[in-house]
Amino acid sequence: MLEHWQWIVFGAFAILVVYQEVRVYRIRRESKKREELFQIVTENAADMIALVDVKGNRIYNSPAYRRILGYSMAELGETSAFDQIHADDRFKVLEAAREARSTGVGRKLEYRIRHKDGTWRVLESVAGTIRNENGDVAKLVIVNRDVTERKRAEEQLEHNSFHDALTGLPNRRLFLDRLQQLFERAQRNPERQYAVLFVDLDGFKVFNDTMGPTVGDQVIVEIGRRLQASLRDEDTVSRPDHSATRTAVLSHLGGDEFTVLLEGVADPSDASRATRPYGGGCALCRAGS
Repeated sequence: MLEHWQWIVFGAFAILVVYQEVRVYRIRRESKKREELFQIVTENAADMIALVDVKGNRIYNSPAYRRILGYSMAELGETSAFDQIHADDRFKVLEAAREARSTGVGRKLEYRIRHKDGTWRVLESVAGTIRNENGDVAKLVIVNRDVTERKRAEEQLEHNSFHDALTGLPNRRLFLDRLQQLFERAQRNPERQYAVLFVDLDGFKVFNDTMGPTVGDQVIVEIGRRLQASLRDEDTVSRPDHSATRTAVLSHLGGDEFTVLLEGVADPSDASRATRPYGGGCALCRAGS
């Protein structure tokens, strides 16, 4: 028969076993509740939620991926998290993932991702981290929001602020901005001259008053189109980013007034020759320096 102290030890051991089983049960139950909660949140979230390992392999993608990007879960499972990302944006996404792994804190960024139909969507993304028992980052939770329409609206607003609503040409604001750039560049390098051509329409006010503003607007649009078409082959119409060197900027200042900025002018006679496509009828042609 067991001694009294042996019964005590056996009872304590049994209590410990029961306690451990209860504890494991509670942990599993809490874990299941968390998993169920995670599933409910991710499956009903408007944003795309992804779980990836530190190498970028997909572990989970929420149903919003199919609704927003068109890919099924099976199709996403056959590729890495970087396959659909635009080639020009992959480096910054990789850098953001590396930063999240090293610091444990994700930062917000925007990048382009390919829709199943081949078009590009713009996502706003932020990453969170999941650590393992050793405290190392083992997984990344990434929340992606489709901001394509917002970006388009922002770009349209920017375009509208620099372009004339009637003709679509650069407006006075963009003309002055570009003129300031040319002036500052010429100050630094006197050999890089430019010319400003001012173009207005004789008798337009009388025509506009007689025929009405609707017909007058049509004439202005057509004049702008013809001026733009008559630019030299190497001339282009300005864009607000000024990302490339251009030899001409055609702008509509308003009313019947247009301007052309000519770059690379070596002599005032170059400006005079440039007016020939416009009929030579500029109200003022002046070389700038």
